[in-house]
Amino acid sequence: MLASSPFLLGDRSLFVDYNLYGVLGNYLFNGKTRSPGLKHLRQWHQVMNSNSKIGVTSCSVHGTERGEQS
Repeated sequence: MLASSPFLLGDRSLFVDYNLYGVLGNYLFNGKTRSPGLKHLRQWHQVMNSNSKIGVTSCSVHGTERGEQS
């Protein structure tokens, strides 16, 4: 999936991207576990991480896009 597009299901982040980002965040939280050595997953996580640091939240659910900047 991530080899052919920047996000899981296309060219923009969707709810599923934020779900996976949260799961990985919980997995990596303690600092003892490391991200899997998967190139595309690592790149995707860096993009999602930079989006969360600038306070951008955007998701699309059932074809309706919602985006806000905090």
